[in-house]
Amino acid sequence: LYAFYLLINKIKIDNQLLTITICLLILFIFRPYILFFLIPLLLLWVSVTFYKLPPKLYLWPTICVFLTILFFTTPLIVPQLNLANYTAQIQNNFLQLTANTKLTSTKLLPTLSSYSTYLPIALYTAFIAPLGQMLKLPYLPTVAENILILLLVVTAVCNHKNQKRNNTALFFICFAGYLYLFLGYTIPITGAIIRYKSIFTPLLILGLLQYNGYLLGVVKKFYIKFSRKHN
Repeated sequence: LYAFYLLINKIKIDNQLLTITICLLILFIFRPYILFFLIPLLLLWVSVTFYKLPPKLYLWPTICVFLTILFFTTPLIVPQLNLANYTAQIQNNFLQLTANTKLTSTKLLPTLSSYSTYLPIALYTAFIAPLGQMLKLPYLPTVAENILILLLVVTAVCNHKNQKRNNTALFFICFAGYLYLFLGYTIPITGAIIRYKSIFTPLLILGLLQYNGYLLGVVKKFYIKFSRKHN
């Protein structure tokens, strides 16, 4: 992502193209599902940045809706790429594991109705769990992360008219948020979801902090006033 940022700003273009190519190949080999979410959002990010388009909020949910439709309709175009079935198989494999922190025993099926029914469980798993273990010391950092993310989301929604939007922040939020939801669907075990989420948590928090420019402005003003009183 940093290489894409440098590429957009025309910094050492040849080096960035090589870095991006290598990283995309590694993702294709080890985590091909990430490319499904990453490439369309990257294309939108590069396009709006390159053409210096204003950060239109509706563009990003639109591409997320497009990805959701594509997720379920891909088998109609390419039968070998049944993403809904692939995701359900991953979740079913995790359910077969023996774990003390299993969050659900509900089996996900590769159908739209099953995904719709499972959505509340996926949201809880991705953004709230491990709420039941919040008083246990190993889970406290994750609980703190979840609370911070939820507070930033609520602040962004409540003060959306005052936010200083930018396309980079919206890209981070959509990409990391979509991957969070994907992990919520596929991983029903607390320890595993914490480990996999840790890759995308910095991007989500960074995007929300950047989007919450209004909140950061309030904190900065409070800090300046507090510092003057004690100096």
